[in-house]
Amino acid sequence: MLLLVLSCWFRTTIYDGLTSYKPINTQEAIGLTNLDLKTQMDHYIENNPTLDIRPLMVHCANITAENLSFSSSSGSTSVNSLALTKKTHCVGYASFANSLIQYAIKKLDMEEAFISSQQRGKIYILGIEITNRLNLSFFKDHDYIQVIDVEKNDTIMLDPVLYDYFRIGCLN
Repeated sequence: MLLLVLSCWFRTTIYDGLTSYKPINTQEAIGLTNLDLKTQMDHYIENNPTLDIRPLMVHCANITAENLSFSSSSGSTSVNSLALTKKTHCVGYASFANSLIQYAIKKLDMEEAFISSQQRGKIYILGIEITNRLNLSFFKDHDYIQVIDVEKNDTIMLDPVLYDYFRIGCLN
């Protein structure tokens, strides 16, 4: 029982230790125009004027999880359309979360300090590439967020679908 509790408590650390993401290409960012989402982000920024990137990323993952539900069928991946349609796959989840993160970075004038991008890549578990080995829509063309902290020369990743389903947060 204790092992189960500990594995739930440390799920992000465990997942981060067992997996790695390798980018294949970068997806084009979509600017945030949805007024409701901008208002949510503006409220967060007002209450958190000094940008700590990891809590910001988790906050954006929360908004993404609240607004979207996973669907294996492809539809729009624009954050502005998804705010209305609500169903998408990992590409849409990553696009949605990345648009929120980029909006906050720009609003706080921190574009020189943090570079956020939506990456399409492969997932490795214990060094074994699983993206194309498993015939599951979750792993096909898997997209995630990569934020580079320029000052610290640190790369932080966030998989918004994993966050929605398992509350796995920022990865190193």
